[in-house]
Amino acid sequence: MGPNDVDLARVFVREPGTAVGDDSIPAASGLEIVVEAEAGSAIHGQGAQFLTNIVVRDLTANNNIPANPATGFSGTMATAAWQNFDHQFVFNIAAAALTGRQNHLCEVLAFLKAGLVNPDVEFATSYTFILT
Repeated sequence: MGPNDVDLARVFVREPGTAVGDDSIPAASGLEIVVEAEAGSAIHGQGAQFLTNIVVRDLTANNNIPANPATGFSGTMATAAWQNFDHQFVFNIAAAALTGRQNHLCEVLAFLKAGLVNPDVEFATSYTFILT
């Protein structure tokens, strides 16, 4: 990655309050989705505008699961919205949104757009996970 680039390093899911990703999540606990992003020194230092968001796909039911914040994360780099070159954006899914989805296979699609003119856009997909 160059100084003018951004990258989505990875997307993973975990149980709320834990630090490690897992591919089997108890539906009754809800879940967290972590989007790990990196910015080069130049684009970060100039305070580029950014936007990141996700789509959580329930592959079994063939529909989407709502995540919070629904509008994703946006702001300016080199501020509280994205302080360091590497940053984690954490989305939440409430247990109520997972009711009736036990044994469903799911995945997360994420995007990151940085800059206003000729934006740098990156995409990432999580591994497939199951709700237990």
